Amino acid sequence: MSQQAFAKLESLRAEERKLLGQRTIISDKTYATQKLVLSISFVLVLIFTVLNFIELMSQLRLRQNAEQVVRRLSGRMLQVQDEERRKVARDLHDGIGQIFAALKMDLSQLAKTDSRSKEDTAIISSSIALADEGLAQSRTISYLLHPPMLDEVGFHAAARWLVDGFSKRSKIAVTLETPDDLKLPRELELILFRVLQEGLTNVHRHSGSSTAEVVLDASSRQIVMTVTDHGKGIPEATLQNFRSSKSPSGVGLAGMRGRVSDVDGKLELESTGEGTVVRAIIPFARVSQAPRISPTPPMADGLHNPSKPEKDSRGPLPLTSAP
Repeated sequence: MSQQAFAKLESLRAEERKLLGQRTIISDKTYATQKLVLSISFVLVLIFTVLNFIELMSQLRLRQNAEQVVRRLSGRMLQVQDEERRKVARDLHDGIGQIFAALKMDLSQLAKTDSRSKEDTAIISSSIALADEGLAQSRTISYLLHPPMLDEVGFHAAARWLVDGFSKRSKIAVTLETPDDLKLPRELELILFRVLQEGLTNVHRHSGSSTAEVVLDASSRQIVMTVTDHGKGIPEATLQNFRSSKSPSGVGLAGMRGRVSDVDGKLELESTGEGTVVRAIIPFARVSQAPRISPTPPMADGLHNPSKPEKDSRGPLPLTSAP
């Protein structure tokens, strides 16, 4: 009986070893299969991730290229606009301005004659006054379209003329702080002048402030121009839209931001219930130096003489920026 039991036990042990070997083989095959599946899955995920990354980088490059194209196009449009303004300003000065000047001279000669009635004298005096007004208006519009001082004596004088004329006619006390000896490229001077022009326009239109300050700081790395008022501020929705969007509502802000971004600068807008701050920050080293345009020779009537822009004979200065 004991031998049969031992034989039976040995048979069971052999069967157990056989089953254990089969299980080990099956387990090894299952492990190898799972390992292979996991490896293939990891490789596929890695490949998919790399392809997605490459696609995202490609789209990013395409978007950057499109933004650069849009920026160049916007810059070119602004450049063409400024050149057209320059042409219209010169045509206005040399055409309509000279017509008014000639008309005034003829009327002045007529006024010297004695063979006229009191009614004729009054009409001639009124006509001379209208000619003076037209002459002043044409000169003012010509200066706003493209100030000759900007080409002839630089930004400081042009900004001083703009600020003083704005203060006189809007009754808003504006102070201006700029370095007296500041020399800037013509492109940058034009950008700063247009931003200042639009900034003052916004102060008059929207702020309700009686005072404003304009400060221009220059360093070896950047130019910072700040226009500050003490009015009612900007609505929070408009402010958030400006900060979150690259296309702010309003032609004025969009134009200012477009001009500044064309030279890799940025336009900042801060506002509270006690006022608004518009800040243009432009990296000075990124602005290419452009030659100044030769001054236009002064006309006989003194229309183009940069020493005369502060006189009241300019006529009313429009409070809004030039078209």
